[in-house]
Amino acid sequence: MFVEFSAYTQVIQLYSNADLSTVTVNGKKYQQFRYMIFPGNGAAKSADRVNWADYAAAKTYLRLND
Repeated sequence: MFVEFSAYTQVIQLYSNADLSTVTVNGKKYQQFRYMIFPGNGAAKSADRVNWADYAAAKTYLRLND
């Protein structure tokens, strides 16, 4: 299985050789993906204490709303 992406101005395309739609089993969701896009016109930040793999932690650190 593979997933690849292409990014262009105002377009993100994802390609895969498998169906990666969200699957619900016994009320629990699997294969559910989220992505964050950050504008390139802001100053970069670095933080050792933020777990960037944790969506909730990154969202809190960056003060993002749902």
